[in-house]
Amino acid sequence: MPNLSEYKEYKGKLVKAIVENADCVALITNTTGTTLPAKSLIDTPSKVNQLHLYDYIPNTTEDAKTHVCIEVYDGPAINYTVAGFFIEVEIIVPETMMRMSGDTRLDALAVAIDKLINGSADYGFGNVSRVQSALNVPADGFRGRLLKYYVKDWNMTGITR
Repeated sequence: MPNLSEYKEYKGKLVKAIVENADCVALITNTTGTTLPAKSLIDTPSKVNQLHLYDYIPNTTEDAKTHVCIEVYDGPAINYTVAGFFIEVEIIVPETMMRMSGDTRLDALAVAIDKLINGSADYGFGNVSRVQSALNVPADGFRGRLLKYYVKDWNMTGITR
């Protein structure tokens, strides 16, 4: 895909994979048995939901909900025809929902999402690789983990897959 159309394409692929995955949906909603695909998790112009296609920061007065934010940005141009892109997934969990039996919601959701994207050949060309990420505190009462991935794709007009 040329001309930075990867932004929308990569976000769409990852959102589709998340809403179709029972483990991810259960961890995000804190429920089981949600009908898949759980498209109701995706942000819409009329309602703030739990899957965001930008770097959303929850308000500290909101109900306790887990949020997943997906952002894509361009990396270095490798040459005239190939460029690198980064896919970032920020998982934001209210402190009140962190504890799970033998695990934390933050870690469990990071593992579930990583299984969907790390090593995948569904983005760009070659395989997606995980790069250094970090923990953070996106807002009072929340904890976050930023997952970061690298992929190569085309860097010129007229290239199609």
